[in-house]
Amino acid sequence: MENKFDLKKFLVENKLTSNSRSLREEEDNREVEDYLDAVFDTLNDMMRLGEISEEEFLVAKRKLDNDPKSIMTFKRSGDIQAAVDSLLRKQK
Repeated sequence: MENKFDLKKFLVENKLTSNSRSLREEEDNREVEDYLDAVFDTLNDMMRLGEISEEEFLVAKRKLDNDPKSIMTFKRSGDIQAAVDSLLRKQK
C-alpha cells in the first residue's frame, strides 16, 4: 500500500493557498470596515440625540478618519461604545 501525500489537498484544507489567503484578508478588511461603520453610526446617533455636540462629533470623526487603528483594540471585544468613548475622551 502506497501512502501518497497530496500537497494540493493539504494546502486547500489548511487554507494555505494564495486564494484562501486573499479571501481571508478580504473578510478581515470587511470586518474592520463594518466595525468602523458601526462606531461612526454610534457617534452620529449620539449627535442626533443631543448626547454630544456637532463639534465633538466632528473631532471624533476626524480622529477616526485619521487613525482608525487607535480603536482596533476595542474591535477584538466587539465593544463599540468603548471605542466611541475613547474617541470622545481623547478630545477633552
